[in-house]
Amino acid sequence: MPPPSSWWIATRPWSLSASAIGAFVACACSYTFHHSFHFGLFILTVVFVVMTHAGANLSNSFFDHKYGVDKPQTSADRTMFDLQLQAKHVMYFAAVCYIMATIGVNILIYKIGDIWFFLLSGFMAMLSIFYTAGPIKLKYLALGDLVIFLCYGPLLVLWCWYIQTRKWSWIPIYHSISIGLLTEAILWVNNARDVVTDRLANAKTLPQIIGPKATIVFYKALYLIAIIPPSFLVIFYGRYSMIIPLLVMPFCLPLIRDFEAQKWKTLDERTAQFGLMFAILYSV
Repeated sequence: MPPPSSWWIATRPWSLSASAIGAFVACACSYTFHHSFHFGLFILTVVFVVMTHAGANLSNSFFDHKYGVDKPQTSADRTMFDLQLQAKHVMYFAAVCYIMATIGVNILIYKIGDIWFFLLSGFMAMLSIFYTAGPIKLKYLALGDLVIFLCYGPLLVLWCWYIQTRKWSWIPIYHSISIGLLTEAILWVNNARDVVTDRLANAKTLPQIIGPKATIVFYKALYLIAIIPPSFLVIFYGRYSMIIPLLVMPFCLPLIRDFEAQKWKTLDERTAQFGLMFAILYSV
């Protein structure tokens, strides 16, 4: 039996903040605009989304290995190679995470009793599962970036917002844009790093399609566009608290320099840390 640390590392814990920050931003918005915040629901929401994210990470590792995308000699994701985990271990653990999250979400669906919330929950679950699972395998069809932006940006924040407010609104969608872009930056680092191995495995990604120069431009654009929503609120609505997350933007410059120099080691982790720092300050 693999040691407990192997199970923990397999979930890629450094990335799990990407799902938690959606709940932070949604709850900050619900309190600011509707004076609605239920601490218990917030904790449950964070647990459910993080469990789903962990399950998605594990299934991603499993299917990347199954379809030959990840190989022992070249893969940056070492879940299937260095942690004493067999494929069945990873898939069982992913199933446990998904089942626990599903039980919790179904309780929420039952208590809320809204058909649109049910449909949104189901749609997000399908995107999570079929990100790498067959027969759709969205990640390998150059749709991974869109899926990640939607799942960790607009869809997640709207879902968490509705749990708190029981109201549908464009407010959480607007405030999710920057969060979704900075989360997408994590995947963009991975896809840019793995261009060669993904191509050999016949897995299409956007960096393959647009080429190395445009890939660098796109990475820079993710940070640049993320500045726009809070800046707009400062300039046109006088919401000066939105200046706070903008103060951390210079910290993305070392990330961009390392991306240009193809210094991939820990770049995805540091990109996730930057997104977490930005989101926490955005939620203030």
